[in-house]
Amino acid sequence: MRLFRGDILASSWYFRMTGSRHTYIQSSAPHIRTAESVSGIYWKRAAALSLAWMAWTVLWGWNVIWITLGSLSASLLAEIVSSLLLRKKFRPRDGSSFYTGVLFIFLVPPTTPLWMIFCASFFAVFIGKEMFGGVGNYLFHPALIGYAFLWSCFPDVMESASHAYQQAMSAAPQAVRLFDQSVGVPHLFLLFALVGGGIFMSWKRMFYWELPWIYFAFLIVLSLAFFQSHPFFSVSSIFAAFFLITEPVTTPLSRSGMRVFAVLCALAAVILNHWASIESSIYFSVLMMNAGVPWLDRWLKPQAVSKVFLKDLPGSFKS
Repeated sequence: MRLFRGDILASSWYFRMTGSRHTYIQSSAPHIRTAESVSGIYWKRAAALSLAWMAWTVLWGWNVIWITLGSLSASLLAEIVSSLLLRKKFRPRDGSSFYTGVLFIFLVPPTTPLWMIFCASFFAVFIGKEMFGGVGNYLFHPALIGYAFLWSCFPDVMESASHAYQQAMSAAPQAVRLFDQSVGVPHLFLLFALVGGGIFMSWKRMFYWELPWIYFAFLIVLSLAFFQSHPFFSVSSIFAAFFLITEPVTTPLSRSGMRVFAVLCALAAVILNHWASIESSIYFSVLMMNAGVPWLDRWLKPQAVSKVFLKDLPGSFKS
């Protein structure tokens, strides 16, 4: 094992103070660890959506409850099938499949047939996550893979369900006007619930705090530049800003890369809005930008930890 000067000085100091030579525990990287775990991250992100789920249930009643049961049961079934077919350890406690099922509840209209929800949630976990290698290995967001599956296989049904959802939301009483746009009571209720969940995750430092606001800023500026009447405060835009573009696996590694990713998602959403609805344009823009994450990681590489530490070390330790 190769030892550097700092390691030798540390070991000699420890030997003089304790008289023991057993100073090292050999292990693989990372050597800097925290109390945070992968399962803890997923369960906290799912908990951040609990208030929004309650608001969603109050507005749509039993539709949301049936969708929740169908989505979560399908994600659990996909986890079981993948563990049997792919010979992987069954790990329902890590929360990744549960979180994917929870996300899928907010991606589709509440009027979507239950059997379609079940098929899409199963497809999202089994194909979008497990077939790519499981947690930490998938390139595209699993929940958005299931959303694309629905629109690819059942476009007519999804269009009618989306149209029924838009009619119900537009028929609701209008509460306030923001940026010359009428925001209904259901939108306002969900807006505060989703923003509250996003602030909770930001407080827990689960993503960089500026990412949602960069996304919103460029979404507004680009919409005005392209002369579009973009519903900035729709459920889909709020949901994407706090829960999709901040996903830790399908986004760039560096902070600068994540900022560029947020800007590109906003630009793609504005461009796609010429041909698609606001929900489809926002969700498919994030899915498209997932494909560019490897290039962003290559272009905007994070600074090596050793270089950061060496800046603060005395000159004798740098050689």
